[in-house]
Amino acid sequence: MVYDAAMRTLASTYALVGLALFPLACGGASSTTPQTPSSVAVGSEPATASPPPNLTTVEEPQNIVVIARWKNPKRVFDTLQQWVGIPLPAESGVEDLLRAPGVGAVIDMTTPVDVVVALDESSSQTPKAFVSFSMGLRSVQEAREAFSRKREVKDAADGAFRVELGPEWDTLPCIVSPALGSAPARLVCGPRNKDVEILQPFMARGLPVMNLPDRDLVGEVRLAPLQNKYGKMLPQLIQMGSSVASHELGTGDRNLDRAISDTVGELGKELLALSTDLDSLRFETQLEPDAKTLTGEMSLAFQSRTSWLAQRFFDNAEKAGPPPALFWNAPIDSTSVAFDRGSSPSHFASFRRHGGNLLDAALARENLPLADRKEVVALFEKMFEGFPTTITAQGPVLSSKTATTKAGELQEAATAALGWYVLGLDENSTRIDAWLQDVSRVYARPTIQRWLRTTSGLDANHLPQVRYGAMATAGLPGLKALQVSIPATLMDASSKNEKPLIYYIMMLPDGNRTWLATGADQASLINQLKAAKTGGASTINSRKDLEALRSARAVGGGFFTMTGIVHQASNDIMDVFQGYNSRNSELQQFLAAIPKLPHRGNAPMFITTRVDDGSPARVTVQFKVTRETVEDLRALILTMGGLTGPVPTTPRTNP
Repeated sequence: MVYDAAMRTLASTYALVGLALFPLACGGASSTTPQTPSSVAVGSEPATASPPPNLTTVEEPQNIVVIARWKNPKRVFDTLQQWVGIPLPAESGVEDLLRAPGVGAVIDMTTPVDVVVALDESSSQTPKAFVSFSMGLRSVQEAREAFSRKREVKDAADGAFRVELGPEWDTLPCIVSPALGSAPARLVCGPRNKDVEILQPFMARGLPVMNLPDRDLVGEVRLAPLQNKYGKMLPQLIQMGSSVASHELGTGDRNLDRAISDTVGELGKELLALSTDLDSLRFETQLEPDAKTLTGEMSLAFQSRTSWLAQRFFDNAEKAGPPPALFWNAPIDSTSVAFDRGSSPSHFASFRRHGGNLLDAALARENLPLADRKEVVALFEKMFEGFPTTITAQGPVLSSKTATTKAGELQEAATAALGWYVLGLDENSTRIDAWLQDVSRVYARPTIQRWLRTTSGLDANHLPQVRYGAMATAGLPGLKALQVSIPATLMDASSKNEKPLIYYIMMLPDGNRTWLATGADQASLINQLKAAKTGGASTINSRKDLEALRSARAVGGGFFTMTGIVHQASNDIMDVFQGYNSRNSELQQFLAAIPKLPHRGNAPMFITTRVDDGSPARVTVQFKVTRETVEDLRALILTMGGLTGPVPTTPRTNP
């Protein structure tokens, strides 16, 4: 299939980019011995001169939907090798990718690698595409000599030749031709001969001289060609898709199926509106060798704002600036902190209505009495009554590893997997306090308890218990907690005398603010709430490495750390409830290495969102990986590679 072939080509191209991120098998580029020109015998007829190659510039086709460029692969390989201290032999990796041994020496890794996807305008019903990638070569003649050693080459027009790479059962057709730009020749390959024939002229004599952003990796996805050709068909296609989805999700229950159909229909309308709103998607990435930083951004451009999602992106455009004051009260132990400037509850009326209808119909199908359904649905709908400015912080809970029973080990693993979360809301505690109280009250309704026992097959002693009330704690006046007690027998049926696992949702009033803390380690949650309420040195406000955020012009964002990523990956809550002990995860080796790193994995990686309310309107997400993170990554790679001795550090000065 054309689609499968296209995906194989894209996968091959992405794999080429991936070579820059992982060490390859050893082996370098082979050298090509210069060939001595053959002499012309005296008195012989002079050789006929070859016609000059066609080097006229080719205009960009109008049907391009994806265009991407890796500007200088060698620079990226060299930079990463410098950063991580491990050889990255690019040329031999390229040979493996192209399945063409011995050609690495003729590929110029200092020139761009380009990818193009263009819409096949001859396809009237199903979208089809032409896909190709190109690489710079040192010369057509050198390439001919290298490829012809093990491949059949066929002459083509304008000084070009054709060659097929790969095994006979999965060939990759290519054309080598003279080119404009930084490389005198280019190798253009694609899944089909037609792809290469259509795109080769532009990729050799048009794209190389295009003025793209001067970044290591850039790309753009353009929706205009798709909208122009298939825009009139989209309503019908989305309606058909909605009907199929409603049928597949159907349960046979009339009320529930109606709610499903209504929800799917609304999602279809949103998808249609969004498809006409979107203009393009762009991404850029840049490595700075000396500064040891990696920066990048991804942006969405909108030509209109009729969809719900497009409108929400620009709700807080006028509020762009540094993080709110609430942000800086996140606990100092946070491994990631993010902020959001909130939204109006009226914007979520549709979610509230359709979600409530779905929930009501689903519970009715499960025979929950009407009065109880109303209570549960009311709880759901109250969740959409307020969306204030909010910050979310999280951090790890280290397992004590003192349990001697299976249930105890599972509880330790669950506590570590849950970690701790702290949410700060720029509103008083009245609404949150009432909602948590309602959760406890509704769960305790006798009819709901009876329904839970019937549907779960558990008796009252094995059902989770929920209660909400004051939690007297020094230094935290007004602290309350919703406690969900999960019997140990739910995780291990033989653990009848073990204490339950208690999951906490703590709520702390703080004037016009409210702090929430969630997790299963009570002491850790209390400590984090004290830090957030007290402020000062116990919060991230005392960190000197977050100054970049203080001058940001963002509507949202924050930072995360390597420590947080590793803890998240190594503690999977689903594994716990499936009976696996997360302490046995191989990722625990990473956790053990983190404290030995130069910066202990605590260096921030920044992410911010900005909006430009122009034409087209644009939403841009920017990220930055700092020098300190790069140094930690280098140390981690060397450590996990089995090297002995102290972890190497890099002298630095604070920015």
